[in-house]
Amino acid sequence: MESNILETIIDSVIIYQKGVQITQKGSVSLKKGENFVKITELPELLDKESIRVKGLGNGKIINIDVEFNSKREFKKEEYKNLKERKEALEKELVKDAKSLNRTNEQIDKFKSVEDIFYQDFPKSFAFGEVDMSKFNEFNKTIESSIQQKTEKLSKFEDTIEELKKEIEVLNHKINNLGPLEEIHNFYDITINLNVFDPGDFSIEVRYTMEEAWWNAFYDVSLTEINAKITMMANIYNRTGLDWNEVSLQVSTASLQPIKFIKPKPMILTEYRPISDRSKRKILPSAAPRMAMREKKPDLYASGAPLEAEEEVIEEPASEIEQSYADVSEEFGIQSFKIPNRQDISSDRNPHPVNLITEELK
Repeated sequence: MESNILETIIDSVIIYQKGVQITQKGSVSLKKGENFVKITELPELLDKESIRVKGLGNGKIINIDVEFNSKREFKKEEYKNLKERKEALEKELVKDAKSLNRTNEQIDKFKSVEDIFYQDFPKSFAFGEVDMSKFNEFNKTIESSIQQKTEKLSKFEDTIEELKKEIEVLNHKINNLGPLEEIHNFYDITINLNVFDPGDFSIEVRYTMEEAWWNAFYDVSLTEINAKITMMANIYNRTGLDWNEVSLQVSTASLQPIKFIKPKPMILTEYRPISDRSKRKILPSAAPRMAMREKKPDLYASGAPLEAEEEVIEEPASEIEQSYADVSEEFGIQSFKIPNRQDISSDRNPHPVNLITEELK
């Protein structure tokens, strides 16, 4: 049965200390009865067992089928552009080569006519059939035509030479691109629904991946009266998916599998009291150092009082307001809800966000 292709976008992301949960959303119009909705090209590296689907609408999800697929595609768009440019230049080269041949043929014809004229003119001139002015006129015309065709021929040769050089450069670039095609692997999800009333349905698919994580770091700002500590998170996105305008949540939990570890009790076999460090003797070598620790004399005790300089207090410039996350905690796991939607591209760079701030006085 024909499936309705559902276009989805990444709506929300929960980033863990190791791993990430991604939620994609989309809407589709469905008719009454049995319908099939297909979400295509989900990332290859997702955890298949973590896929969850739910929706909003007057209907019921009957079945969900997850299928692993692959297809061939150009590895680089640059190859397509280079190939198209090369083909255009090759067409232009063929066209100019034909024009070059035609120009050569025309020059040969002009020279052939010129040779015949030079052979026949003396006979005609001897019998008084033509005068010398005709000779000069023809000679001027034929030489001018040959000169024009020769200049045109030279331009064609220069153009062809430039085209060949440019095609050679393009061939070199194409050869350096490496493999021209690659296998793109992905998951397709087909959702079987029984729709009670026709209308628009909102569908949400959620899955987890390991190719993202975050690390905490701190920014400390010290003044004369207080200290401001800001906890921040460096987010790393290596999923191959760009997160554009997503709702972001940072969690101290981890997506690593839970392991049950058998406890190993510690058995005390003997009591060994800690030695009293206060009874240690001062070694003779330490005595001279102790004697040197005398109170230094007050240089200003007997002198005139120093005049205090007037302190100029400058009003501090107003700081730019920063937004911080809403914090919640459950079972010892903290969750930081970032207030504004974020853009985090898939690359090798850290993406910092503010979590919480605290002032110490």
